[in-house]
Amino acid sequence: MSRRLVVIGGADQGKSFPLVKVGLVAIGRSRKKTDIRLNDPNLARVHCRLELAPERVVAVDLNPSSRTRVNGRAITKQALHSGDLLELGETRLRFEADEAELQRPAPAKPARKIDLPPWATQIAGQELGHYKAGRAAALGHAGVVFQAHDSKHNRLAALKVLPPLFPDNQEERQRFAGAMKAMIPLRHRNLVAVYGAGKTAGLYWIAQEWVDGGSAARLIERQKKANEFSRRLALRVGVHIARALDFARQQHLIHRHISPANILWSKTEKAAKLNDLKFSKALEGSKLQELTMGQELLDDLPYLAPEQIQGTELSFGDDLSDLYSLGAVLYALLTGRPPFFGPTPQETGRMIHDTEPIPPSKSQPRTPPELEKIVLRLLAKRPEDRYPTPAELVADLEGFAKEKGVRV
Repeated sequence: MSRRLVVIGGADQGKSFPLVKVGLVAIGRSRKKTDIRLNDPNLARVHCRLELAPERVVAVDLNPSSRTRVNGRAITKQALHSGDLLELGETRLRFEADEAELQRPAPAKPARKIDLPPWATQIAGQELGHYKAGRAAALGHAGVVFQAHDSKHNRLAALKVLPPLFPDNQEERQRFAGAMKAMIPLRHRNLVAVYGAGKTAGLYWIAQEWVDGGSAARLIERQKKANEFSRRLALRVGVHIARALDFARQQHLIHRHISPANILWSKTEKAAKLNDLKFSKALEGSKLQELTMGQELLDDLPYLAPEQIQGTELSFGDDLSDLYSLGAVLYALLTGRPPFFGPTPQETGRMIHDTEPIPPSKSQPRTPPELEKIVLRLLAKRPEDRYPTPAELVADLEGFAKEKGVRV
């Protein structure tokens, strides 16, 4: 199968552009400077380029102001795999190729360097409480996570350091302290444990359990690249996070922002863990939350329940909204994509409200009917049509796992 881009949305819908085996292909609206010209006024003259080699195709963004997105995520540079959606302005293109051709082993790459904000560049090597910060492990919307050593208990920890603009006033300080005080005693195998919180040199931080396997977002991306989706993995994640939600409900807690980024996988324990259970509550009403909410909403939008999306406003939702979001994550683990994703955030929101999800088995025929039925019930538009409690979801998932001989 030759490699090509097929326009599936936008003014050029239906057009197909074959790709050379080796070379550079510029894409944009310029007649003179591009190899693939699109009739989209929202594009830059040269919007992005493809770097083509026999074993890989890489998309490179050339227009930071309006961005290039792959499967809904803004990218700087990213390898493409067959079926990926390249989104430029109002145009959507599907990349098609022989996936086996693109799976040849590539030379090992060094770990991705995280571009830290200026306030965080000197934290590595410093001691915050009894935690010595090491390498930066992740850059989030509301802070930077460092791998750290807990000298008091001689263990690894994840140290989430918040930017200096937080907290802005005494009310924000009290809300943060209250949320952390509520979280520190909570222990459950499927919740990321909070060890402590504090303030050092003007920076507030949260020390948490170090989870060694990355996020569900990374698991989805790996499976997608390999074009192999593990039903067992989806089932285990479903059981584990449903157990965490059942525990949270017993504590009268709601997450409100469940997405692949907030579910971590422990390779050591072979367990999924729900992260940031009270983090949004700790930041509620703060200047930091106000500054970061827009981008967080865009990133989490495909996993939000219909009742959480009210035009351009975000409702906090409830425990039934959390169940919907878990269903959307399981859908992505089974298929490589969230159940709804449109060319614009507005269209994604409209689809979440008005469009029924395509059953996972349509794209992944080996999806077990029983598991598909559970996921589709979680994705019901009306909250009352979903599972009424996490405990009932746990019972159905555990029953299915027992029937299939899957240890959960």
